[in-house]
Amino acid sequence: IDFNDEQDFEFNYRKSKGNSINRPTGYVANGLYKDEQDLLNSPVTSFGNSYPGDIKYRDLNGDGKVDINDVSYIGKNNLPELYGAFYFTFLWKGFDLRGTLTFVGERTYNAYNVSTIAFYNVAGTGGQYDGNVQQFHWDNRYVPSDPSTWDKATYPRLSLAGRNHNAQTSTFWLENGAFARLKDLEFGYTLPLRITQNWHISKLRFYYSGFNLLTWHKMRTTAPEIGPSGNGYPVQRTHSFGVNIQF
Repeated sequence: IDFNDEQDFEFNYRKSKGNSINRPTGYVANGLYKDEQDLLNSPVTSFGNSYPGDIKYRDLNGDGKVDINDVSYIGKNNLPELYGAFYFTFLWKGFDLRGTLTFVGERTYNAYNVSTIAFYNVAGTGGQYDGNVQQFHWDNRYVPSDPSTWDKATYPRLSLAGRNHNAQTSTFWLENGAFARLKDLEFGYTLPLRITQNWHISKLRFYYSGFNLLTWHKMRTTAPEIGPSGNGYPVQRTHSFGVNIQF
């Protein structure tokens, strides 16, 4: 954005000029409240009660509280700024190998959505938070009664009440949406003509073909190509074997 006829914000981090279109805004997270003392020593927030194990936010303007004036541009757009593909082919004697490697970069994914937060109900029936807890939530949660989790927890305390504090758009929920994928791969072997001509066959090739075989990414709870809703269907991995015969 080179120009935007917007209000004159007191703090530059709130201005849209210089940021990409649709870049998200939110609070800057600073981990989780480790204990009650950490909570008392931190700036107060303006969006619901907070407890040890909840997300801690930064007071960007230094006024001792976290509110709308601390909202800044965070992360990148969900649409990638960088993408491409590599194609390769190797031939050696009767063997052949072909494939496509695709990649996406400069992309941020907001993980706070219907399929990646604890208890959220995606069935469409019952209450909004009548859903399940994923293994990721359980293994990485903050447990108030277990001090060993206070420093290493990467997911807030599990609770069905008082969720507004943790539900704010913030860097806590942003993930690196970059990924690389072995999109397709085909490996084959063609028998020598001196063998197949005895069978009146000009070409006999055996092959294996696979799609979406490997994906490298750092996302925690969902496939990297799932849309912002987090409730899409992931790409399928397929394998097939075949024979090509030419008479």
